[in-house]
Amino acid sequence: MNNIIGRIEEIVAEQKSLLKRYTTEKEGCPTGTLNSSMNMGKRRFYLRYYDGGKRKSETLHDGDRMISELARKEYLKHIISDIERNILVLEKAKNNLKEYDLEEVIRKMPDAYRRLSSESFFDMENEMIALGLEGDDLARCNRHIGWASADYEKNQYGKEYLRFNTSIGIKVRSKSELMIAEELISNGIPFRYEQVLHIGGRIVVPDFSFEDEKCDPFYWEHAGMMMNTDYALRHNSKMKLYESAGIVPWRNLIVTYDNDGIVNLPMIKSIVKYEILPRL
Repeated sequence: MNNIIGRIEEIVAEQKSLLKRYTTEKEGCPTGTLNSSMNMGKRRFYLRYYDGGKRKSETLHDGDRMISELARKEYLKHIISDIERNILVLEKAKNNLKEYDLEEVIRKMPDAYRRLSSESFFDMENEMIALGLEGDDLARCNRHIGWASADYEKNQYGKEYLRFNTSIGIKVRSKSELMIAEELISNGIPFRYEQVLHIGGRIVVPDFSFEDEKCDPFYWEHAGMMMNTDYALRHNSKMKLYESAGIVPWRNLIVTYDNDGIVNLPMIKSIVKYEILPRL
């Protein structure tokens, strides 16, 4: 379940934004409703409204702007009703859904299973199948699944800090990395997390590694603690080491940063859709 609740919340937010916009527009529409009748074989339109408690009617002529304004008003009334219903349905669905957590699921299992590592419960070739994709996108993602699920040298440093479980069983270090990983997963993009690289006798660990259409690697480095001086210095040193190996931004390295601890989710979505997916 790739953060279904989060995706529902995004849709609800979009619907609420539309509701606000359409409601504001409707409030600016003219008073009254549009009526029509046939007169000598010709359709005639009328504005109906109340004035001082009395219903009044005015004839509208062909091309009168009031006709289209009243039509727009009626359209908005029905759209607003549909959006309000959508919001109610989605929020009810969200409240009834249970976003499963890997650790919680394992805790429900018999003792023999609980003693296994979390990796034991996942088959990466099946978990990384590209969902919701069609045609070329699906084919391009699927051809990298074997590479992503094959054994590779993984970072062993600070394994106790791998505290956040993704929906395919890969543990990451931060909420920012979790958001990136889930966006990759929801788009069916195969990746390796913290694959060890050896550059000039030193070890470098990109956050996310990918394989492009020519089977050449490219990487995504996310810096989430640049306000920390030591972290910033290590990050700059890492970037220089990347450069020494020809791994540079806009060629084979994507670099993103938190903004005062806040992840720019629209930016992440854009990178996944327009930077990574087309390279596969």
